[in-house]
Amino acid sequence: MARSQQWQPKPQDANNDAPSLPDPERFANKAYKAGIQKLEKNTCVRSADLDDVAIKYLDYLQDNGGRAEQALEHLENAVKSRTREQVSKWTEYSWKLLKTFDPVAHKAVKELREADRLEKRKAKRSAGYVVPAPATPFTFNAEAPEFKPTLNVDAPEFVPSSAAATTDEKATTEEEKKETGQSKD
Repeated sequence: MARSQQWQPKPQDANNDAPSLPDPERFANKAYKAGIQKLEKNTCVRSADLDDVAIKYLDYLQDNGGRAEQALEHLENAVKSRTREQVSKWTEYSWKLLKTFDPVAHKAVKELREADRLEKRKAKRSAGYVVPAPATPFTFNAEAPEFKPTLNVDAPEFVPSSAAATTDEKATTEEEKKETGQSKD
């Protein structure tokens, strides 16, 4: 295969090396907006690489000690030497590096997310989800007649399919023996 025909990764966009501008809706009211702009300016990480979970984590860090900017600096130091082509899934990679900044905060955010999930589940149930009724206890009919299996003498004998061929072969050979007089009788 010629070198020009080898597979090449598809670029993310037309201007792959330029950092994207922060999404004004996602970071408009965030105290760490400047930290995200600095991260985009100094590394190849883009604001789109930070998913909702990462943003909740940064919000938690900001609300509990104002450490979101420090977490973004931690992420910046970890990815300084990386290029966009070296990592295939920047969202997952950014989150993996970001959550190592404070494992205790990560655990707390994880528990909060689980509580949110349970709350949404309860809201879904109260908004029209029908919970199946519990099964009624089962009782046998004590007055039912006793079951007595009977044998159907008119039914043909059951012969498994693999055994049927063997039985047919035996019958044929016994008939041949009787005809030729080689029977044991």
